[in-house]
Formats: sequence, structure tokens, C-alpha cells
Amino acid sequence: MAKSSAAGLLTSVDSMFTAQEERDNAQRSYVTDLPIAEISDFPNHPFKVRMDESMTDVYHAEVFAICAVAGERAASL
Repeated sequence: MAKSSAAGLLTSVDSMFTAQEERDNAQRSYVTDLPIAEISDFPNHPFKVRMDESMTDVYHAEVFAICAVAGERAASL
């Protein structure tokens, strides 16, 4: 006959005062929306995006290309 401990027999306080759905949701993974202000750089991360003059040039070139494609599509309608 196996011995059982008192702790194994007692119901936890959380399970007594929460619904099964709440306990199930606590075990699930979920996505959290973070404001950009709360995101910081990762120290020693090998991939970094630096907002320098070169990145600004790439940004402006992409904006120009997107506007050009959008303009061509609008003209063909």
C-alpha cells in the first residue's frame, strides 16, 4: 500500500478560487503587445540595425520605389 502525503491530498488555494478556464489559460503561451518605447537593444547581439546615414538612404530608396509602383498601378486603373 502506497503512502500518500497530506500535501498531495489538499487542494491548492488557487484551484479552489479560480475557474478551470483561468487555470488552463495560465498554462498557455500567448502574445503580448509591447509599446516600442519599452523595447531596448540586446547587448552583444550579432545582428544590429543602425539608424545611420546609410540606413536612411535605404529607407528613402524603398519609400521612393513603393511610391513609384503605387503610382504605376494607379495609372493603369
